Amino acid sequence: MKKILYALLALFIVLLIAIYTILFTSFGNNIIANIAQDKAKMAGLDLNISEFRLRASSLSLNAKLANLLDINVNGDISIFSLKFNLSYLLSFDKDKAKNLGLTLDKNIDFNGSIVGKLSDFNVNGEGFLLGSNSTLDARIYKYSPIALKIDANNLKIEELLSLLSKPNYANGTLDINADIIANNLQPDGNAIIKLNTTSINYTKITEDFNITLPKNSNPKAEINANIKDNKINTLSKFYNDYLTFQTQNTDYDLSNSTLNSDFSLQIPNLAKLENLTKTKLNGNLNINGDLSLQNSTLTSLNANIDGLGGKAETSLKDNILNVLLEQISLDKLLGIVGYGKLATGLLNANLQSAGLDFQNFTLKADIENGKINSSGLKEFIGLEFPSMSFNLDASAKANKGLI
Repeated sequence: MKKILYALLALFIVLLIAIYTILFTSFGNNIIANIAQDKAKMAGLDLNISEFRLRASSLSLNAKLANLLDINVNGDISIFSLKFNLSYLLSFDKDKAKNLGLTLDKNIDFNGSIVGKLSDFNVNGEGFLLGSNSTLDARIYKYSPIALKIDANNLKIEELLSLLSKPNYANGTLDINADIIANNLQPDGNAIIKLNTTSINYTKITEDFNITLPKNSNPKAEINANIKDNKINTLSKFYNDYLTFQTQNTDYDLSNSTLNSDFSLQIPNLAKLENLTKTKLNGNLNINGDLSLQNSTLTSLNANIDGLGGKAETSLKDNILNVLLEQISLDKLLGIVGYGKLATGLLNANLQSAGLDFQNFTLKADIENGKINSSGLKEFIGLEFPSMSFNLDASAKANKGLI
């Protein structure tokens, strides 16, 4: 029995030595620093840790983000009670930025403190950050923020992109303001986020993403959020010269990761999207509807499309997709892709699919009073044929991908 006890004691001592070696020695600190750097790179961040010294009662960290932003953290910690009293400083010299081809109005200088214990701590700070005199005051309880005050106006998008090691895709400002208090250990308050993009580097976006954005694509956005009882309700709007996307009532339940929202997309002139779609477009398009998500998975959808002359509806419920078209004008439908002169008539269709992979579906469609116009046909295929009238009645069925 004594031999077993001695063996267990020896094992416990070895484990303590191993833990101490990993956590509180230069050898172990280097291992932790390298792991942190690798994790940051996996997240797309260029993090270089020059000093990481963790002891049983203190912490000292010096790091650089994207070879631009200096990060310093120092203070007292208690490993056993998991308490800490740390100060931090984020800094970046504007003259150094100039040597790197960046333009900063002032030095980045944001400092504050992190005080509390691992399950309940406060973070505060103030200073000049990304072109803005900003302040921060937050409380983190059980690894989730329950109180947050932010005052950060006119944050420069181009400086943010630089710190993230991204090209200068756009210029503009970002405003973030929040006033959320802890009410019975639950967040309660509101937040406003505003985006104002003043210019876009169209050439660089085309080079990196192989897309050609239309002129005047500068996005603007505003999000107003109310947070109460572990739920977030938002009103949002995203718009530029050629489209407007907005929601009037979006509810997100943090407790079960459920989102319910209405939505509206308005494109008054589809022709402005021709550079993006590489297809001649005409007319306008308005889509209104609502949707639900559960753990980022679409669970229900209802949408109505206006601008096609008749009824165009789609719905998704219990993984069954239904698409209904009634009395849709062929000339308006074909006009979206630039061939409105090709044919006229009224289209009716009903599609029902088990799932969004379209492996199992039924489709019925018909065209009433159809007419192919000779001038439109010549424009489409380059050959001249007489105009002709027609009617169409068709159906299709798919079973496990076989039609």
